[in-house]
Amino acid sequence: MSATTQPPSPSTRDKLIEVARELIYLQGYEATSVAEILEKAGANSGSLYYYFKSKEDLLLAVLETYKEMLWPVLLEPIFSKVSDPVERVFALLDGYRRGLEYTACTAGCPIGNLALDPTDARVLYFATFGGAVYQSTDGGKTRQQWVSHGKIVDGK
Repeated sequence: MSATTQPPSPSTRDKLIEVARELIYLQGYEATSVAEILEKAGANSGSLYYYFKSKEDLLLAVLETYKEMLWPVLLEPIFSKVSDPVERVFALLDGYRRGLEYTACTAGCPIGNLALDPTDARVLYFATFGGAVYQSTDGGKTRQQWVSHGKIVDGK
């Protein structure tokens, strides 16, 4: 007799962040209500306000999730296969194109959508996320610094 191991269920906080991330991605920050997040997450308002002071604080947690995903999900798969910086840009754009095809052009770029949101969410976006790409690429190192840090293999 073998027992099946179930993955641990996400915490209420994690569910709130994931549901908010999905809804904000699809609808935008302003169009996503706290009530909608709570309903989809199967949580009550006490749970939301236990973990987050406000909807904006929940947005900050969503942005932090995007920052954490930036290198392992978006950049590292490209950087591990492509060494030329220009080709990396094309590979990144190809990934965006595939994402648009997958969603039938209904969702766009989650961070781009938020940056264009007609609310103060833009300010939080730029304050929180603005330097993440720069930091995830080792602070804008030169090609030689990338080679010396083992991030790319020099083509010589």
